[in-house]
Order: sequence, then structure tokens, then C-alpha cells
Amino acid sequence: PFQRVGLEFVVESNGRMLLGDGTGLGKTWQSVAYAEYMRYENPRFQTICAIKAANIANWRREIKNLTGIEAPVECYTSKPDGISVAQVVISRSPYVIISYDTLGARYKGEEVQDLNGDIETNLYPWAQIFQTSKPDLIILDEAHQIKNYGTHRWKGIRDLVSTPHILSLSASFILNRVPEFWTNLHLNDPESWKSFDKFKDTYT
Repeated sequence: PFQRVGLEFVVESNGRMLLGDGTGLGKTWQSVAYAEYMRYENPRFQTICAIKAANIANWRREIKNLTGIEAPVECYTSKPDGISVAQVVISRSPYVIISYDTLGARYKGEEVQDLNGDIETNLYPWAQIFQTSKPDLIILDEAHQIKNYGTHRWKGIRDLVSTPHILSLSASFILNRVPEFWTNLHLNDPESWKSFDKFKDTYT
């Protein structure tokens, strides 16, 4: 029953929230249930599942068990391949699984300035593909994996902050220091949690 209540809360939050249930209490179930709830209304609703590489098989199995979908698209290579790109952008596969490290794979581009005034020269090809496909939902499993503001894992995800629905799942958003919380807060509400430096100065 508590999972049903959790799903209701996700719906009330318009699918943009941090889900901090303890380990083994059904965060995966609730997030996929929300995706299916939205896909019922919109068959082209697309969900990106960003996860640890070691958990890809688990997520594939859970998606199959919960939705009946046999083979969600799995993005393995740091350089996007044509078949996967076509499945994501043209066929608009309902579920796409990618590891944090693959999403954070990058190449050098022109200098740009990020929201905190830092100069960035890296481009993240999978993030660019997803910006083209315009997914409806991003699920971040074990979202503490992006806790470090300066990592490529975070920067690959950061480029997708405009996605309409973002669910961050973790039983432990803060592992060591309060500033680790900022990345997930920013993703879910970038206007309220705009500056990392301001957050760090205020809460530490």
C-alpha cells in the first residue's frame, strides 16, 4: 500500500521530486509505475533510466516484469551508434537505459559558460541525443551517483535539466557532506536551487 501512496505523491508532484525510500522498499516500482501511468495517456511518452552499469540487467528485468516490454534500448557505447540513435529519436522507444558513465562520456568542444559562471569545453554526445529526442521523464537510480558537482557524470545529466519530469531515487542522497545534496535539488527545481556556491555558503 505505501508504494501506491508513493505513486500518488509522484503524480501530485507532477513527476519532479526526490524519492528517498529505504533500500528494497520499491523505488523502482514507483518510478516505472509513474512512467506507465503517463504512457497510458501519451503512448509516445519516453523515459530515460540513468543507472549504475552494474544495475542494467536488474532494470531490464524490472521493466519487463512491470510493463511487458521485452527489450528497452540500452546505450552501451560512449559514441552513440546509429541503431540506438534511431530507436531513441525516430522510433521513440518508451524506455532507454544508460549508465552514468556512458552519459558522462564527452569530447572537447567550444568554450561555454555554465550557470555558476564556470567555463566548460566538454560536450556530452548522449545528452545531445536526448535533447533531440526530448524525453518526458528521467529516472535517476541511486541518484547519489551524481553528488559531486564537478564530475562528468553530473555534467552529462545537467544538460537535461529542462526535461519535464525528473525522479531522483536514493536511500542516501547525502553520503558525506551537505553540498552533495545540491545536484539533485538543482535538477528537480533549478530556479530555487540555482547556485551551488550559494547553497554551499548557506548550508555549510
